[in-house]
Amino acid sequence: MKNFINKHCKVLLITILLFTTLMNLYGCAQIGQKKVITSVESMTLSFQSYHEGRTVYELTQENGKTELRYYGDVYTEEGFVLEPQKSVVVDTNEFIELMNSCGVLKWDGFNGKYPHNVSDAGSFSFEATVNGGQTINAHGYIKKPKGYSEFFAEIIRMLNETEEISVE
Repeated sequence: MKNFINKHCKVLLITILLFTTLMNLYGCAQIGQKKVITSVESMTLSFQSYHEGRTVYELTQENGKTELRYYGDVYTEEGFVLEPQKSVVVDTNEFIELMNSCGVLKWDGFNGKYPHNVSDAGSFSFEATVNGGQTINAHGYIKKPKGYSEFFAEIIRMLNETEEISVE
């Protein structure tokens, strides 16, 4: 009987060690840890509606500065043309904090499909490169991911409360 118990204890111990090793190797042990954005290389948020035209908010990194740019449709003789409207330098860490607090990493793959029985709806498109090359893509009509409204409101606040730089 003692041999039987020793043999099964060894098998159980080896199984536990193997399971723990596999969890650590494949990152399963990190399931409880919250994944966060630690760097942002670029971001583009577009919105288009039949009544309001197209607007684009773009975050770029140039010459050690993080710049938030706003573009809007302007009617010309050729029709509507997307033109720069405003550009501000923002704090990179503040923007990263905003992305994390709004859960932007969870937006990846969001597809807010066009709802039935809706004749006119605005659409959005979001793309960001974060954490040294990880991309986040989301898009939708009317439906937006959780945290989108807060994220958009803060972008508008940043554009309105930060000193404007020349728009080229």
